[in-house]
Formats: sequence, C-alpha cells, structure tokens
Amino acid sequence: MSYVLSESKAELSKQVKEVFEEHRSRYGALRISKELQSQGIRIGRHQTQTLMKKQSLVAIQWQRPTV
Repeated sequence: MSYVLSESKAELSKQVKEVFEEHRSRYGALRISKELQSQGIRIGRHQTQTLMKKQSLVAIQWQRPTV
C-alpha cells in the first residue's frame, strides 16, 4: 500500500515549498509556519516540519566565518 497525501495536505505541502523557495532556503519550520499563519493558513510547527522532511527541504544554517 502506497502513501498518498490528501488534497489539503498536498496543498499545504505546496505552500510550504513556495515559502521555503521564496526565502532562498533560509527559513526553517518555525519561520515557515509563522509566515503561513500570517497569511491565515492553519498549520503548526510540527506539521510544517513533517511536510519539509517529506520533501527533503533543509534550511541553510548560518556559519560564523573562520579567521
């Protein structure tokens, strides 16, 4: 049996990817969920994190420059 996302989850997944790409891979699950919530979409941090993992979306981590 294969795993298939429902239409609403598929739409959320698409929106998560759009926000992720809009901010050049800098936003993690918390910032993406806050961004979507400000647009009136009901989504939590953990659900965002799960949808990001399924799409292999990983935020770029800032690193301190070495001297």
